[in-house]
Amino acid sequence: MVLVLCSFAPKDDNNYKLKSRYVFGFSFSYSDSSVYFTDVQCLDSMQIGEHGKLVKTGIFSDQLRTYLISKGVPNPITVIFNEKNEKSASKQMEKVMKKHNDPKISWKVIPQNEFKFK
Repeated sequence: MVLVLCSFAPKDDNNYKLKSRYVFGFSFSYSDSSVYFTDVQCLDSMQIGEHGKLVKTGIFSDQLRTYLISKGVPNPITVIFNEKNEKSASKQMEKVMKKHNDPKISWKVIPQNEFKFK
């Protein structure tokens, strides 16, 4: 019984590697047919999981969501993308932009001097 309980114990934060990641945020709001993008940003000393992905992306998603709500965006849905290098992050951003290329959608880029992930 003890073995079963131990196998479900949460993973210790010390098991993660600390590395830099290049991230950008994407958000859309059905209420006003708008799509928002942040600039690609470098985040240092981020926790990286066993599959090489950024851990706890929800924190960054919440930061972007809070920022957009403070700017009057109704009910934004936010997603954070991360890559190992800036070139890969830029390519990922281009793919996301192409998927949402619609003349009915309003595009807004959020520059780094207005919003920065922490």
